[in-house]
Amino acid sequence: MRFIVALLILAGVGSTYAQSPTRELALGVDNDYPFMTDQYYTAGMDVSYRFLVQSKIPLIHSPDSGKTIFSFHAGIKLFTPKNVDTRDTRYMDRPYCGWNFVNAELLNFRRKNAGNSFAIQVGVVGHETGMGQLQQWLHKTINLYSIEGWDSQISNEFVINANVNHTHGFQVRKGVEIVSSSGAWVGTGTNKISQEFTLRLFRFNPLSQSSYMNASLSNVSSRKGKPELFFYASMGGDYVLSNIFIQGSLFQNNRSVFTTSLNPWLFSQRIGIQYASNRISVGLACIHLSKETTRVSVHNYASASIAYRF
Repeated sequence: MRFIVALLILAGVGSTYAQSPTRELALGVDNDYPFMTDQYYTAGMDVSYRFLVQSKIPLIHSPDSGKTIFSFHAGIKLFTPKNVDTRDTRYMDRPYCGWNFVNAELLNFRRKNAGNSFAIQVGVVGHETGMGQLQQWLHKTINLYSIEGWDSQISNEFVINANVNHTHGFQVRKGVEIVSSSGAWVGTGTNKISQEFTLRLFRFNPLSQSSYMNASLSNVSSRKGKPELFFYASMGGDYVLSNIFIQGSLFQNNRSVFTTSLNPWLFSQRIGIQYASNRISVGLACIHLSKETTRVSVHNYASASIAYRF
């Protein structure tokens, strides 16, 4: 809480002297604990650094575009079955899996309400991530129940993925907008195509200036977005061809102790609230996922984020 208060103070003081932040640090945390569960995608943490690209980039630069943003992103994710009290894979509905990764992304806007992103993600799954040891240590430290099945987690493998995404906003009326987001992942970790529609309500900026797209940075004072406070609700669907967190490796003759098949169609819903000033953004969201496999149940988790621009 003190950290958040300090950021808010810095935001107020900093905005007096500099009106056009061009860099951003962000932290995101996911956990299903608010729903009193500890299963499936159970926890994650992400740290991001973004900055405006000042020079022109061939092919994607447009004279009337005010925004090209490059970002570095590092994250950790933990996946567990519903029953964490056993080492017997016969009683597991999905595999344990740890995931560490770094991500490089280029986000470009040719129009104020339409943007394209291109990303490369590299990382590792398996024992080498340390996610099993981290969860077991944390549960022991705070005197929670033990986690027994990490010995059967997805085996070690280097993973590389590429992603492309197009997002377009359609203004319905003042304070009401529908955002379409279409994307595809290709690589050794996840192969899927996705489509999501989001309804934004109340006070928000165009996508090229909005925290919704992590695009609040600007090097032109006159293009600085207004403060935002908006609610959003999303519905999305993925057609999943492969997922290393469930199926194990596409190669290596699948050396993992335990894997299972997946449902090719995965649906999700999100509801959330987002606030952004010139210097700071904060957001909260709840996410609902359909069954990733035929053996699991539906899943809910919460997500919180904070970003500071300078």
